[in-house]
Amino acid sequence: MSSGGGGTTSTSSVQNASPWSAQQPYLRDVFRDAQRLYFGANPQTVNGMQLPDPNAGPQYFPGSTVAPLAPETGQALQLETQRALAGSPLLTAAQDETSKTLAGTYLSAGNPYLSQLVQGLDNTIRPQVDSRFIGSGRYGSPAYAAATASALANAVAPYAFQNYSTERANMERAATAAPDLANQDYTNIAALADVGAQRQAQSQGQLTDQVNRWNFNQNADAARLAQYLQMIQGNYGGTTTSSQNVAQQPSGPTWLSAFSGLLGGSRGLLGF
Repeated sequence: MSSGGGGTTSTSSVQNASPWSAQQPYLRDVFRDAQRLYFGANPQTVNGMQLPDPNAGPQYFPGSTVAPLAPETGQALQLETQRALAGSPLLTAAQDETSKTLAGTYLSAGNPYLSQLVQGLDNTIRPQVDSRFIGSGRYGSPAYAAATASALANAVAPYAFQNYSTERANMERAATAAPDLANQDYTNIAALADVGAQRQAQSQGQLTDQVNRWNFNQNADAARLAQYLQMIQGNYGGTTTSSQNVAQQPSGPTWLSAFSGLLGGSRGLLGF
């Protein structure tokens, strides 16, 4: 005997959702205009494929996006360069004078005014010594030479000491000021570096403009497609398909069904 078994039946339903009727004309306009913007007025056809018009896409600004240096700025940079290379004549003179002071140029041996003072004292003192030794008949003797030298040395000594003390003080001040004067050279170097930095920034701006223009041209097609995709995307309706499995009730044994049929017939014959 066989029995009927249960099972499942798969059913599917499809639902179509269209955009709002009042919205549909505007969507058609948007899609049409988006297609027109993407393909342009004169699209090309290559091997049966429609391609966008190469002249219809966005164009990069034709001129340079970097402002040129103003004439005053260019002139100022030129003057700053000249000054930085040549240095200040006042600074040069101050450095030279400090070098002479540190070298002892203005001490007794190198002071022309002190030499003149010594000569003037000699002209004053020597006649006095001469007259004294001539009167005693010892002019030109060793004692005369010693007396002349001693008298001149005693007359010059206060002035020489004062000159030495003054110059030593000047040398100490020069030694203190020397580092600052030496560092002023770096001020000129810094000024020259500033000119170079400004010119380099200008050149970098021009190079950046060229790089941006190059990148724009490299990405123009991709940007154009992305813009087209952004214009047409959205939730404007669609189709939804769903599936469902339905279980079937199992049937009884076939002999039981036949028996029920016979029983029903017998009851009719017996008058039940």
